[in-house]
Amino acid sequence: FPSHDIKNNILPNLLSITLKNLNDSSNNYSFIHYRNDANNDSDAFDASKLGFGLGQLASYNNGSTNYLDINSKHTSALLNTDTVNLFVNQSAVANNFRLIFDGVNSFAGAQVFLHDLFQNSLTNLSGTSTYNFTTSTNTASTGAGRFKLYFAGITSSLPVEYLSFKANRQGEQAL
Repeated sequence: FPSHDIKNNILPNLLSITLKNLNDSSNNYSFIHYRNDANNDSDAFDASKLGFGLGQLASYNNGSTNYLDINSKHTSALLNTDTVNLFVNQSAVANNFRLIFDGVNSFAGAQVFLHDLFQNSLTNLSGTSTYNFTTSTNTASTGAGRFKLYFAGITSSLPVEYLSFKANRQGEQAL
């Protein structure tokens, strides 16, 4: 597809992500696009990240180490919850960044969530288009293990882990 369609974000089911370094104002981009003619593995609609230097952003799919500038997936993945991992290539030094998400509303019937595993936070991107974060000397604050995107379709729910469950009986009624 033409690059102007991606940059101007006029395609359906297209998320454009900008990584903005707040210390030096540099930007890097990654795109996630769900389309009917793509598959969920590497195909002709994907574009690998070239020259993956410090301060750059890429996405990758579970079980893959193929870092992508453009990650195209089949639209059927939106029927449930689909996970896309983000890799922020930054050495473990203190730095300030902003992730900017454009096109969140292009996903008809699906919601997009950002999971920051380092901060243990989950952000519904329908309510905000930016996410500020810092990196530090802690290696968990950067790299492949920090961010995940969840694309939750109409028939899906986010992964839930029950940490505890408590029930009380009130007289003859069971709750």
